[in-house]
Amino acid sequence: MKPRKLIELVPRIVFTCRRLPTKFWCLLLIAGHGGFPACAQVVDLSHWSSGYSEIHQSWRFHTGDNPQWALPGFDDSQWSLLDLDKSWAQQGYNGYSGYAWYRIRLQLPATGTPLALLLSTPASSAEVFVDGQLMATIGQMRPAPVLRIRFPLPVSIELPAGSGGRSAELALRVWESSLYASSTEAGRAALPVAGSQSAIRELESLAINRFAILQLPSTLPVVIATVTALLSFALFLVGYRAKEYLWGTLWLVSGPIELAANLLRQHQQWPLPLSVLIIVIIQAFGLAFWLLFIWRFVGARDDWKLKIGLALVALLPISVVLVMMRAIPVAGNYLVGSGVTLTLGVLLFIHLLRLAFRGNRDAQIFLVPFLFYTVDAVINDLRGALFFLGILRVDNAHSESFTLYHNAAFMVTGDEFFSLLSYLAVAVVLVLRFARSAREEQRMTTELQSARQVQAHLVPAALAPTPHLRFDAAYFAASEVGGDFYQVFTAQDGSALIAIGDVSGKGMNAAMFATLVVGALRSLARQELSPPQILSCLNEELIDPDAARMVTCLVLRISLDGRIRMANAGHLPPYLNGREVEIDCGLPLGVSLASGYAETHIELAAGDTLTLVSDGIAEAQNGEGELFGFERAAAISTQTAAEIAEAARAFGQEDDITVLRIDFAPVLDKEPTNGSGGRTGDLPQGTKAALPLRG
Repeated sequence: MKPRKLIELVPRIVFTCRRLPTKFWCLLLIAGHGGFPACAQVVDLSHWSSGYSEIHQSWRFHTGDNPQWALPGFDDSQWSLLDLDKSWAQQGYNGYSGYAWYRIRLQLPATGTPLALLLSTPASSAEVFVDGQLMATIGQMRPAPVLRIRFPLPVSIELPAGSGGRSAELALRVWESSLYASSTEAGRAALPVAGSQSAIRELESLAINRFAILQLPSTLPVVIATVTALLSFALFLVGYRAKEYLWGTLWLVSGPIELAANLLRQHQQWPLPLSVLIIVIIQAFGLAFWLLFIWRFVGARDDWKLKIGLALVALLPISVVLVMMRAIPVAGNYLVGSGVTLTLGVLLFIHLLRLAFRGNRDAQIFLVPFLFYTVDAVINDLRGALFFLGILRVDNAHSESFTLYHNAAFMVTGDEFFSLLSYLAVAVVLVLRFARSAREEQRMTTELQSARQVQAHLVPAALAPTPHLRFDAAYFAASEVGGDFYQVFTAQDGSALIAIGDVSGKGMNAAMFATLVVGALRSLARQELSPPQILSCLNEELIDPDAARMVTCLVLRISLDGRIRMANAGHLPPYLNGREVEIDCGLPLGVSLASGYAETHIELAAGDTLTLVSDGIAEAQNGEGELFGFERAAAISTQTAAEIAEAARAFGQEDDITVLRIDFAPVLDKEPTNGSGGRTGDLPQGTKAALPLRG
């Protein structure tokens, strides 16, 4: 065609082109540039020079899964447009679960600066592709997706070297579990950021720092709980051994353990069902220990209400298992939790309220903090249920707790504040309890020292010998002090009055009552009374219907020549040279005014051994319930006092153990003696002659 003809056609061509649709020119332009996808979603970053820039544009989105969708030349022009900072429910995909893809094209600036992206995943797991190359995985996608807790921090992705000045196709392959599909957070993420690698690293560090600052309000209650747990455990160890301190310790440490487990599962991306089950089991144990702590600390009895509360706690992990089995939705787990917490809270509140009105200071301190603690826990569970039902939308990491305070740096939730309040209340009560216990312990120590001084008079460690008797004694109380006693009084004629006895009961009260008996014995010993008369006088002194005490007592008077006059008020008979002495036994002292006591006589020969013991010897009991018994006691009665006492203790001490061994060496004078070494002569009228020995 001639040039003139071409010139004449120009106006007609221009007119015709003006009437062609814009879409024609778009297609022609794309074809001329190598066949890019029609109307591709392009983000123009070519004018970027430094720092970073947020990507506000919508992304191409398609449900399903196809590896070809990662390729840069794929035509995604028919895909929907979705915003990353809006949930799927807000954009027409409510309740969707499974695989989905996002695609967007970045027109990068012509610069030699290394470039990078900062991305958050809009689903439970994600893979990031740049120009078809897998650059990062968030969560687990291969070989099959595993439901994990969503990683709370953005991930930086370095773009391939030499990306400057050209376009890059960015594709996200994501997967969401059906358990979270109905939540208002499914498909929602922070806007991605593109920029230099140094700027992106700074943003990533800033995000980590902000996340750490966000944890500060939850860290403070954990610190207080840990310190309070150490105090509670110290109180348990240093002698109190009360179970409420142990339960309190276990409840207090459950909070730090739960926080550590939460951080660990986020950092290591534990599989979500298993990690949730672990967390809920920790919470269930913590709730059970909380219930036991409060119940025991305020002195409540282990009744049916406590058993019902502990049974309800077991429903928490059961509901998680049901969610894992797809028997109930995730919201059902939260509804179960709110019901259990509400029931336990009502039980405790009613009980604490009743005790508070009765003046229980611990209950008064616990009442208000634990009321708010319970109400907050119930509200949090209800918020969690609404969140997973897709009704409630939240905009922060503390999705299950309402916010009390919020600023640009951090926020304080109700869960954190009321937990801190509860821990502080427990700390205050423990400090007050410790102060009261310390004062009481000081008082008990003073009283114990006084009681030990009294005990030294009741059971003297050393007895001065008389001209004809040598004494060997051993005493071991079942508790700090006991009610056993023995005394030796020397008369003007050289005879020795010996008494051994046992007050019913153990401990301080028995020891103080024994001092009254010994005081009365000292007074009666000066009156040169016979053993039956001494017991009768003691019995009259000790009769007291309100005291409900009885005393066994054996009284002996041993003359210089070895003659013994003795009477027994319910005490064990003595052993002479390893055989039990047959003796009349009356009622213990303090039982009846009508009690009478007979006098028994025996005679000692030179070298004879008389052993007096308390019932703690015969009543020693081993682990199988077998008693030490009288036969064993008789068999060892010729041993030293320490050996006899130690044998009973080794067998299994149940009561105070007292042993008094008496060795006889007669005092020679001008009066003839009988063949046994004792003095001859008539016995006082009304007494028995020497009786045979049993053995």
